[in-house]
Amino acid sequence: MKKYSIITVQNIDISISTEDNIDYICLTDMVKEQEGEDHIRNWMRNRNTLEFLGAWEMLHNPTFKGVEFDTFLHEADMLNLALWTCTAKQWRDANPEHAKKGLNIRDTASINELVVLANLESFNAELLKRDMDKFTRYACLKEMSERQLTRLNAIDAEKGFRKLEAKNNTVTK
Repeated sequence: MKKYSIITVQNIDISISTEDNIDYICLTDMVKEQEGEDHIRNWMRNRNTLEFLGAWEMLHNPTFKGVEFDTFLHEADMLNLALWTCTAKQWRDANPEHAKKGLNIRDTASINELVVLANLESFNAELLKRDMDKFTRYACLKEMSERQLTRLNAIDAEKGFRKLEAKNNTVTK
């Protein structure tokens, strides 16, 4: 039977659940008071966190579907490849200074890249529903990412030119 309790550490209430004389501390309680939910979101996007959760589930959840979980992890790599032409691991290896700070490829992405990535995630889910094979999905995702990122970057450049033109017109008057 699970028991729940709360401890307070540095004025932060942290939930503890106890089952079979083993205590489980709520990590999200520990960080949610500092800088909102950003810590939690960043932690949940980190591949190491996902791999840890998969390993934990394999050890403690007899109904855990490891094969489906592995597919999920590989889907994230495919989206990175389609957008940034590298996996998360390749990016970490190429950017050790960022990796040491706990940053991942998404943390350093532009707003345009994040918009495209969100679109890719939705589009990939649709392609998976249609049972499209991995290679065809990758080709579709790659094409979509290039098209959308090119267009969004062109819009940004156009806005920049308009601002510059407006500034120049004000200076010459």
